[in-house]
Amino acid sequence: LPTIEAQQTLIADYERAEPELAATFAPPTATQTIQQQTAPVSIGGELIAETFDDATAWEALLADTNGQALIEEGALVVRVAEGEMRLITLDDSALENAIYAEVELTMRDCTSGAAGLAFNAPEEAGGYLFTVSCALDAWTIARYDASGTRVLIDNAFQFGEVGATHRLAVAWQGGRLTLYLDGSALGRVSDSTFAAAQIGVVVIGSEDSGITAQFDNLHVWSLP
Repeated sequence: LPTIEAQQTLIADYERAEPELAATFAPPTATQTIQQQTAPVSIGGELIAETFDDATAWEALLADTNGQALIEEGALVVRVAEGEMRLITLDDSALENAIYAEVELTMRDCTSGAAGLAFNAPEEAGGYLFTVSCALDAWTIARYDASGTRVLIDNAFQFGEVGATHRLAVAWQGGRLTLYLDGSALGRVSDSTFAAAQIGVVVIGSEDSGITAQFDNLHVWSLP
């Protein structure tokens, strides 16, 4: 995981953070659902289908988050205070860089900060973070490793209703990373630092505001 100093750039142009980091590893539940991706991407077989419906299965695995992450009404809800960050890895097996991951994301309680998907490459002490701001007016793709954190690409935008549920997705194939929101591409960047990673989510509080983000229906497909 990135160091506290490295996290200074994670929120890019819209906020700075000095987070305390922790990762939780948990297997997906056995519940499978039929769901089609929102982005115009050709997909292969489904690798992960996590609905967060079984709170009991997650109780022990989220215990070390000190109440920051809970299963509430069939969704993963993550709360962090100002200046904090929580990265939760949802599966402990690394997937090759030919995948499409999508999750339902709802910003429930925040004025600033960011949340999104995380690809964690633990053996190489690094990974990628794909976040949108609480106000849905900025997005970032960042890479972190033992030497620090680098924002690969970011931009301002205005997309949809704050507080509504949106579908955040990432296509990762070879050295190309593309971030989508509700089926529309926000941006893409080429980076071949990592070849495999575990799938997770990340929530980042700003220097002056905490944030509550809700995640549900996380699906990962292979790419042909």
